[in-house]
Amino acid sequence: MSYDDENERSNENFIKLQIEERDCLEAIFFDEFVEEEDGSQNTDWMTYTIRLEGNLALHVMNPPNYPFVPPHFLLKYLDSSGKRLSYVQEQALLRHINFTATEHVSQGTMMPCVLDCVYVARDFIESGELAEISYMDMISDDSLAHILSYVATSKESVDIIANTLRVFRNASKSDLVWKTICERYWKGKWGFDRRWDRACKHFDSYQSKLVNSMSFGKRSLSSTYFWHERYEFEQNDSKRVEISLAELTKIKFECRRWFSVRGLIRQPDNLRDLLPTGLRTSFATDIRFSDDGSLIDESAIFRDWTWSFHKKGIKLTSPTTSSHFRISRLPNWGWQIWDSDFVFRGRNDDRYLDITLWNDFISHLIIQQRPEWINTERASYPYEYREIPDDEDVMSLLRW
Repeated sequence: MSYDDENERSNENFIKLQIEERDCLEAIFFDEFVEEEDGSQNTDWMTYTIRLEGNLALHVMNPPNYPFVPPHFLLKYLDSSGKRLSYVQEQALLRHINFTATEHVSQGTMMPCVLDCVYVARDFIESGELAEISYMDMISDDSLAHILSYVATSKESVDIIANTLRVFRNASKSDLVWKTICERYWKGKWGFDRRWDRACKHFDSYQSKLVNSMSFGKRSLSSTYFWHERYEFEQNDSKRVEISLAELTKIKFECRRWFSVRGLIRQPDNLRDLLPTGLRTSFATDIRFSDDGSLIDESAIFRDWTWSFHKKGIKLTSPTTSSHFRISRLPNWGWQIWDSDFVFRGRNDDRYLDITLWNDFISHLIIQQRPEWINTERASYPYEYREIPDDEDVMSLLRW
């Protein structure tokens, strides 16, 4: 099929969708549907009018390539005797309608949207919001987004502003606002450099595909919500505990031991009832899980160890024993792999965050007393206490 044939076929599909939508709207709004006068129909644009309230009506003009692009709207007064809106109110109502249409089209569903626009317009009028319109509503969404990007520093602040000041609701999901929030928020999270670079590349690719798809008309990029959706995606992804092979093999880990048996032995006899933590010092650094199943580290401590995925975790095997390691996520979105003896944490690209990698454990250490019915297993003689992070999961899962 040639390009001209394909283009003609697409136009026929558009016309078919427009006719079907018009017939449905005429059936739904039978008493409110206003017939066009003879000669008012444009040969390329399908037009019709639907009464909204009183003598106020919405005039719809569908471009030949609608619903690929949004329709055009005008407000009309069916007679001169009724009440009229102010200019500011008219522009605010049209902006509300156009925002709904543009948002609908930007989703790429290729479904007509006039019905939604009519309902949105009626709801806007009946809710009383139209009566509260001020000149503030004349500010463009792009300008409001610029203001919001400086004022809002987090998702919570955006929500508060958008819920309190109605005029910011449309701008509160714009890419300008959410790209700024993503950068600010992700900077405090593990793996910022990779996450930010990956998101920027996806955004550039997304824009290119969107621009290339506009072969039938122009569509506003300002109506896309890439960065808002990316924020939500990363929030959900931060809770994922299944790690892929590609992810695992790219991360450098640092390993520490939960407890220091050597520290227990080196204490004076009268103090050997406390098993000290091993979390204050590194056991091994720059450890990599190789895709061939081996562990690589500069100190060669894990030289003869192997690993494999096992039951949503990782099985590590040394020359003498093997153990199943859990995989968990940290509050800073980092990766943690641990069993009862060792804990591995992914090192960060950001040097400052890497220094604070273990602060959540080290700054919340407590002395836990051994229950009478439990025997100690980590040393050749018993001890009554252990130094351990104040974390219920850790305390319950680490053997004495």
